[in-house]
Amino acid sequence: SKEGLDFSKAAVQSAAAHLCDLALERKAELAVRRTECFFDDFKHFLQDQNCNGCDFPIGSNEAHSLVIAFLKDANFRRKKWYRDFGFSEDGAHVAWFRVRFITDIPNRIGSEDAMSWSRRWDDFIDEFNKAFEQEPSVSKVFHSSRLWVRAEFETRLISATLSGSLICLISTFVAISVFLGHPVLAMLLTASVMCIITCLAGIVFGLIGWPFGAIEALELLIVLGLSVDYSLHTVEAYNRSAATQRFLRIRDALQRTGGALFGAAATSVLAFPPPLI
Repeated sequence: SKEGLDFSKAAVQSAAAHLCDLALERKAELAVRRTECFFDDFKHFLQDQNCNGCDFPIGSNEAHSLVIAFLKDANFRRKKWYRDFGFSEDGAHVAWFRVRFITDIPNRIGSEDAMSWSRRWDDFIDEFNKAFEQEPSVSKVFHSSRLWVRAEFETRLISATLSGSLICLISTFVAISVFLGHPVLAMLLTASVMCIITCLAGIVFGLIGWPFGAIEALELLIVLGLSVDYSLHTVEAYNRSAATQRFLRIRDALQRTGGALFGAAATSVLAFPPPLI
């Protein structure tokens, strides 16, 4: 619920209880296994009070003090309903509350499938809010999940990886053309980097069958940076060679940079295992 929630309004309590019932009715559509809503226990608590005006829903300011007493009651404390409430600074009024839904959606589901489920919940919540938009005391509700956060992050990261890789390749071509003054070498180096990335993607996604997720997106960016770095040193040495024949220039470039690049590559390879242990 948003700021301005008034839990003392009977319509607010009825609407929230209806949300729990409605989610169970549509459990196949939303993959709901069970709900964790405090209302059933709260109703039982009210029945035990045997007081006037303690019938659910409670349409008075007594609702706040009754919720506080409910959360302190030993019969219901073990369920830790206090985690689902927030109170005003003086602790006397309910500022917000939540209801939880346990679903059958796997935590390791792919980001695209997770976003599909998120859109289903978006439609469900929008439908619920529209049904109560004529009731001024009922604030709009929203849903959240760690799975939605991960899926949104991975989706944006993958999109940024593809566009970032393209920008990197274009920048590589332009920078090498300008600093080396040799567009042909720049084109060959860029093509070489593209071949490296293509081969890596073919092995990881085609041969091994890994899904394209956040880790794989970061992997491509790292390999792209390493590929440009090593290739650039070789091309720069080739361009500075004083030899006139192509073979001799290649040999000269490898003699100048081969040892250093091999050592740098070895340290890069040896740096990967420790974080994986």
